[in-house]
Amino acid sequence: MTQLYNRQLLSEFDEEEMVTLLAKAITWLEGQRGSISEDTIAALTLRLRFREAFFEAVAVDLDVILDRSTERWEQCSAMLPLLTASKKIGKPVEEAFSVKIQRKLASTVPPRPMVNVSFEEVVRHLTGLCQDGKDVVQCLQYNGSNELLVCLLHIIAYTCLRCGTVGLIICCRLSC
Repeated sequence: MTQLYNRQLLSEFDEEEMVTLLAKAITWLEGQRGSISEDTIAALTLRLRFREAFFEAVAVDLDVILDRSTERWEQCSAMLPLLTASKKIGKPVEEAFSVKIQRKLASTVPPRPMVNVSFEEVVRHLTGLCQDGKDVVQCLQYNGSNELLVCLLHIIAYTCLRCGTVGLIICCRLSC
């Protein structure tokens, strides 16, 4: 996503620059052995590798039509349990996202209270996002309009179950 509250985010960066930056960060982190604990290096490297895999999964653009591979999404899904297991190594930093930053990003005046999302909820959303990515790629392997319709309705129904009551109402309106 390159826009958030009508603000441009990351759109001026080339995809290759981002991949290169992630690779440099991984290399730098691996070079810090001895000064940082092995568990911390492993956890941070895993998070960077997840970002790399996720970025590759969403950046495929039209190439996904040709290869129809869900491998990138499966790679992301496989990393999520490892990310959850490594959560205990870190500690929350409340100052990482302040009310001041939130006010700059706010689309309403006065800004709504800052939302705090739990780690478990983030992992649940990422798991669903990876599953949706795999499902969408599998929709490309249809043999007619009926199969495509069934695939899309399946994705809508599955996504609605994850979203709760409000999501269900929205999904029902979208499928009409």
